[in-house]
Amino acid sequence: MQREEDARFTSKFITADPSIKSLSDLKGKTFAFGAPSSTSGSLMPRFFMQQAGLNIDKEFKNIAFSGAHDATAAFVSAGKADAGVLNASVWDKLVEQKKVDPDKVRVFATTPPFFDYNWTVRGDLDPKLVKT
Repeated sequence: MQREEDARFTSKFITADPSIKSLSDLKGKTFAFGAPSSTSGSLMPRFFMQQAGLNIDKEFKNIAFSGAHDATAAFVSAGKADAGVLNASVWDKLVEQKKVDPDKVRVFATTPPFFDYNWTVRGDLDPKLVKT
């Protein structure tokens, strides 16, 4: 089960560094993910970065985990990381609420859509629980 919008999730790669224009420009840079177990702040972006040919564990100068999407934006804004990745809807809210200045920190790449926040259960789950 999932909401309709959860079938079209994306993550935004952000930077304040003018030399970063694509994922390949991240080699030798510092990078911030959100929480290690976050689908949109770590797991799916890592997958797409690997698909783009980046060896994250060898080619980055340093990898940090900010712990939260807004913290990733703050890391990049403050220069604690050259670039980072966060949930696209969180990015939009931060810009809308003027918590991030898009003239200083910009999106340079977006992941392809992926599924997020879905619930999967065993086929033999108690029918009473399924109705809940």
